[in-house]
Amino acid sequence: MHDIPATGSNEALRGQVENARKPQLLFVLPIVPWPIRRDGISLRFAPIIAYLAQRYEVDVLVLAEEDEPVPSGPSLQQGHALDFIRVPDVSLPLWLKRSKLVWRNLSPWGPPVNSLWYAGDRLERALLSYLGQKDHSVVIWAASRYLQLACQIRPRYPQTRFVIDVVDSPALYSFRFASGNRFVRLLIRYDGWKWHRLERRAQHAFDATIYISDVDAQIVRTGPAARVHVVPNGIFHDDAPPIASALPFGRIIGFLGNMSYEPNVSAALRLAQRIFPRILSRLGNATLLIIGRDPAPAISQLAGPAISVTGTVDNIWPHILRADVFVFPMIEGSGLQNKILEAMYAGVPVVTTPIAANGLGASSGEQLLVGDTDDEIAGHALKILCDSQYGADLAERARTFVLREFSWPAILPRYEAIVWPR
Repeated sequence: MHDIPATGSNEALRGQVENARKPQLLFVLPIVPWPIRRDGISLRFAPIIAYLAQRYEVDVLVLAEEDEPVPSGPSLQQGHALDFIRVPDVSLPLWLKRSKLVWRNLSPWGPPVNSLWYAGDRLERALLSYLGQKDHSVVIWAASRYLQLACQIRPRYPQTRFVIDVVDSPALYSFRFASGNRFVRLLIRYDGWKWHRLERRAQHAFDATIYISDVDAQIVRTGPAARVHVVPNGIFHDDAPPIASALPFGRIIGFLGNMSYEPNVSAALRLAQRIFPRILSRLGNATLLIIGRDPAPAISQLAGPAISVTGTVDNIWPHILRADVFVFPMIEGSGLQNKILEAMYAGVPVVTTPIAANGLGASSGEQLLVGDTDDEIAGHALKILCDSQYGADLAERARTFVLREFSWPAILPRYEAIVWPR
């Protein structure tokens, strides 16, 4: 880990000479985007980087808040160079940290929470030093963690094309925050107002802004329409076994996702505590299967005779294929839900809420079923569990939809056209 990144390997330098005529692209990321299933950032950017590296000279710069794993083998070869800037850890007296935190959270002039930490000035200097070492044609700034810093740096390079891939809108996430504590909810929505302002600033400052779904793009879209784009994730299924169709249906209800992520935790608790009991009252031998890494304590405590919690697994697909219906009763969150795409790809019917379905662009009754109340969601799940042919037909249409709309080979040229318009 370096405060100022080291130069690339000898192989990378030779590649620079060989590819001197190619446009030079720089991805600025909050984490190393490999392995591909590390998290949502890697699921999105690993395929994009691999594709663009075939046509351009691609560098990857990670703004690392902690020690990051350095991949070896094929992953590192996907980019021209992988460099790091360590986000400075500034030691401050406790009273000063608390004062800064209050200023950040409450002041209307302060940045949103998580957009920049105390070391903003030092990080900016380190990043400007790095950018000065090479003349990149395009800078692709990934995710919103350092969006304010990106807006500060962008005017320094008026001749460079700057693209921000926000992925999920933090403003939308904040506005949908569903805590039962009214005071906390108001604070988060106030922070959402600051995110909305910052996203709007970015749309005007950057040459192109990319979101993962139309719902995310529309929450802020105030910049010129031609500069605000929607590019969804493709479905990653290289690690999936052959998917059989029309499997016999049983009575296993599934939930899938990163089980330390708050929107997944709230949805899984709603499913286990309010919806699953309604299903059990009709189907006494139904079971609930919660699949996902790093389960929060509240999720782990659900495990019992009728509820299984897998925790972190090496491969999600065998567990996905055990389920007869997936129920995603999301009450908060934003963006496109990768977990729903994976369930639909696997040929398992899905029941969810409008919040999640709107990000997919899927239609209730065609590719999935959508309900709002606990009774509606439980009723949809029961319909699928009690009518195997109906569930199989719904799942087949869903799989066709995912393969058509969320195929990386179809999506990646769209991304390239935004990054480097011809």
